[in-house]
Amino acid sequence: MPLYAYEQSEKIDAAENIQKTITPRQDTVTYSLLDDLKAGFESWKAQLDFVRQGGHKGVLDSSDLSLISFTALESEKHPSLKEFKEMPVNIQVGRRDDSGIPVINKISEKSRIAKYYRILKSGIINYYDSLEVDPELRLVQLEWKYQDTTFHTYCVVSETLDAFIYDDVLSNIFIVTNSSGREAILEAGKTISGDGDDYLFGDVLTVESPIGSILAKTSATIRVGRQNHEGELAIIDYAYDNQFKSMPFWEATGKSNVVTFEKGKNGRVVFAYEIGAKYGVIAIDGKNTTGATWGRSSTKSISPSTSSMDAVEDHHQ
Repeated sequence: MPLYAYEQSEKIDAAENIQKTITPRQDTVTYSLLDDLKAGFESWKAQLDFVRQGGHKGVLDSSDLSLISFTALESEKHPSLKEFKEMPVNIQVGRRDDSGIPVINKISEKSRIAKYYRILKSGIINYYDSLEVDPELRLVQLEWKYQDTTFHTYCVVSETLDAFIYDDVLSNIFIVTNSSGREAILEAGKTISGDGDDYLFGDVLTVESPIGSILAKTSATIRVGRQNHEGELAIIDYAYDNQFKSMPFWEATGKSNVVTFEKGKNGRVVFAYEIGAKYGVIAIDGKNTTGATWGRSSTKSISPSTSSMDAVEDHHQ
């Protein structure tokens, strides 16, 4: 149960006060979550209406799945939050192909994957119910159509944060994008200015939700400093960096390493990196289980004559 109770006006103030820091009561780690939860929307109703229209990057537009409507139910007309957390998850959201088009599969209530999804659901809801500020969680019924079948799910929203929290379908649809090259340096938050003859490289992996929340983002960047030496380019130095960002129940990973560095006009920098994202790493029956993983790794050999526009083979994981 929440530690504090608020009147409606106090709830609004509370949401504003935690815009920068949301701290779970059982945890000492501080997260900046509210902006990511909101994803630019003023309310959870606006978020769900956006999904009804196709969602972020039109993720549902090419799918057989569509959100028809949503209804906030009175407490006596739906399960309690505690009962909902124990309800089985009998559908699994898969992907038709690399484009990420959602596919709905029925799963057995007694299957290991169903147990995994139920534990994950309970964990997500418990996390937000443990905030220092009462999130005032409530259930909303979502009406879906998949091919020729209609079905409903219960969605959890926060009245205090005015944001979507969890749904059996929406919480398992992911939009995964990857960008490489100089443009990815800007996406990774690096500034490109006065680079001259420098070689610049970036690789960014981003996982987003159907409402556009950034769930996990990781990047690898490198700058190889070059300058003219007796009419030829020469390597003089290098720098590399990794950046991570992830929401609760997500883990963004990445590491970079300069394998070799030789300075001079015949020099070379061999740069290796890995970036990745994991979702829902929890223990079931004493074993660690990951609901979804994405990643890529590559090694790039950079000489003084290497062009920033050169195509380099990437090895995906």
